Amino acid sequence: MAQVPSQEERQLLAEEREALKQDIVKNAFEKVGDVVQGEVELYNKDLKLLENMNTAMASKYAAMIQSGLHAKEALKDIQEKYQDLEPYFAQVEEINKNVEQLETVVQSLDDYTKRLATALQASPGPA
Repeated sequence: MAQVPSQEERQLLAEEREALKQDIVKNAFEKVGDVVQGEVELYNKDLKLLENMNTAMASKYAAMIQSGLHAKEALKDIQEKYQDLEPYFAQVEEINKNVEQLETVVQSLDDYTKRLATALQASPGPA
C-alpha cells in the first residue's frame, strides 16, 4: 500500500515546487530580457546605419550642388564668350555671302571665257 506523505514531506514538496516555479519564471524573464536586449541592439544598429547613410547622402548632395554651381558658372562663361564672339560670327557670315557672290562671278567669267575661246577658235583668222 502507498504511503501517505506526512505534513512535513508535503511542506517540503510544496517548497520545492515553489522554488522550481520561481526558477522557471526567473529563467523565462531572463530569456525575454535577452530577446528584448537583442532587439534593442539591432534597432540601435539599424539607426546607426541610417545615420551613416544619411551622412553619406548629405555629402553626395553637397558635392552635386558644387558640381551644379561649377556647371552654372561654366555656362555663364560660355554665354559671355559667345556674346563676345557674336560680332565676329556676323562678319564670318558676311564674308561667306561675299565668297558665294564671288564664286558666282568667277563661274560667270569662266563660262564667258570658254565661250570667247570657242568663238575665237571658230572665227577665221585675219585675212
